[in-house]
Amino acid sequence: METSISDIKGATKIPITTAGNITASGSYILANDIDGQISILASNVSLDLNGHTITASTIGNDNALVIYGVNDIRIYNGTVIQAQTGNNRNCLKIDDAPTGNVSRIVISNVNCFLSNPSATTSQRGIFIQGNNSPSIATDILIKNCLLHSSGAGYGIFIDGPTSASRIKIEKCVVGCFNAGIDLNRCSDCIIQNCFIYKCQSFGIRFTNATLRSLILHNTLRECGETGIQGTGIPASGILIYGNDVQGCTNTSTSSRPYHYESANYVYGNFAKNNAGMTTAADNYSPQIKLNMAGTITDVTGKWANIALS
Repeated sequence: METSISDIKGATKIPITTAGNITASGSYILANDIDGQISILASNVSLDLNGHTITASTIGNDNALVIYGVNDIRIYNGTVIQAQTGNNRNCLKIDDAPTGNVSRIVISNVNCFLSNPSATTSQRGIFIQGNNSPSIATDILIKNCLLHSSGAGYGIFIDGPTSASRIKIEKCVVGCFNAGIDLNRCSDCIIQNCFIYKCQSFGIRFTNATLRSLILHNTLRECGETGIQGTGIPASGILIYGNDVQGCTNTSTSSRPYHYESANYVYGNFAKNNAGMTTAADNYSPQIKLNMAGTITDVTGKWANIALS
């Protein structure tokens, strides 16, 4: 992937001045700000946003930028804005339809803003959707991106009828959404070194369709409910390690990831000033408990986390 994308990026860049479809392989560059949707329908494409902005502000532009069923794509250095209200609106969407395959995608140094979100609809900064079986939304890297909303929508949402796999999200800043990063269906994924703040619901969530994934060295601040939340703990291990969660609140214990020796591994985390920590065993904020052989234990041993009230 690196050789292919590097070769494309180094080629002579083709200027883009209006919204539309990219249907041929090559290296492209935005020549100006654009209002509308750009769809990437060809593999082997590098798109340099060149510091410019793509804004989806008119009806019919469900995405400012969308990658449909193609491989070997790099997008970098600019801003995408979703300015519409309504359901299923995204700044950037990565979709394995219609070919059934989308892979080897790199998104870097891209700002994604929901400028007019609605609390009652599904809107996302980045939406990765796997529609086909087996999982073929794969090998995706999202790094050094800034995602922002005004209290609604998802920062990064990974979902679909089937699981996506081998996705890495690193060094991203995600703020002021309803939900920060949601691994609804994802296997072998990594969330690492991200800063997530002031999300009304959770900062990071994974479900029982999330397998063999890592949540490492993230900083979470002032999320309205949970910092890191597990819903339906998966049978295959999730490692939650070295995270710093402060200022989050939650009055429910039903959605906290538990540590089981044969399933999830939760240790080396730090929590302070999180509501709902009723006992020492509720260590690591309201989001994480340790559960050893079905019994909640004190904060000791190799699974210990640090919790300060």
